Amino acid sequence: MANTNSNSIWVDADCYDGFELSRPQLFREETRDLFFRYFRIKPSDNVIDGGCGTGVLTRFIAKGLTSGTITGFDISKNFVEYGNKRIDEEKLSDKAKIVLDDGFALSFPDNTFDAVVNHNYLGVLSDPAAGLRELIRVCKPGGNISVSSGTSASTGTGMGSGQFWAGEYPLEGMERLKELMDKYNQAYKRIVTTSALKQSHEWPSGRFPKLFSVCGLTNISIMPVGAAFAYNDNYWSDEYRVKKITLDINDEIRIITENNKDPKFSENGFSNKDCDELVELLQRKQNYLLENYRTDDSWEWSAGLNCIVTGTKPFLD
Repeated sequence: MANTNSNSIWVDADCYDGFELSRPQLFREETRDLFFRYFRIKPSDNVIDGGCGTGVLTRFIAKGLTSGTITGFDISKNFVEYGNKRIDEEKLSDKAKIVLDDGFALSFPDNTFDAVVNHNYLGVLSDPAAGLRELIRVCKPGGNISVSSGTSASTGTGMGSGQFWAGEYPLEGMERLKELMDKYNQAYKRIVTTSALKQSHEWPSGRFPKLFSVCGLTNISIMPVGAAFAYNDNYWSDEYRVKKITLDINDEIRIITENNKDPKFSENGFSNKDCDELVELLQRKQNYLLENYRTDDSWEWSAGLNCIVTGTKPFLD
């Protein structure tokens, strides 16, 4: 029987901005052909996007389809409603939609889709093997199943790994900010585990190629794609950068403040006084960036490696 504990975390999820501002850093217009090749998608395919959230990847793929369609699913009704609204706004409803569904027990018949994709979906499941088997079930024999999973540089919330440069801000206290962020992250790593997040110990993302093999997929490949972001990068519009500065730092403050209510953080060396000082320094940094994002030359940036694991569902003998 599948371990469905992770459903409880996502059933009421409504973190729209987090999806809409982070995922476009990976799914950029100029990379669509690359993703189609790595996902092994044809423009005529009928595709399903697992655990699609607000549908950033769903819309990204839809724009590259000709006679094909894509259906995203998510367990959060909030994501489904928001995602379909975005699909309508971008005039993609003729070939894209998002439905409310449970990835451990999908409502689709066997052998429905030509291809299956997902981004950072299997990795948040309490039972990735059960989730993958359900995706395989709805894929046609000879079709391809892909998981895109990535690491990104830590921004101080204790999540992710990768390349990160903290920037050279002309502000007093920035070295102290780095010290306190390191102190917080060390405590976070000791406290927040996969069990707390209802994620799998057995199948971390590094084992996904093995998972594909265990679940019976063949022709397995592992392909890398990078993503990077800097507040100074003029690739992004002013509107996007202002939203990122606001969201990123507000989220850092919210997560750090909420986590620090747990006495385990003080027990692991990050005190309430440390928390108050860190929040004040983060607010100072945010105010500076919002006032100077067009002219600032600090060059804080982060980059992460995203890996796409793809396998083929074999034909039955």
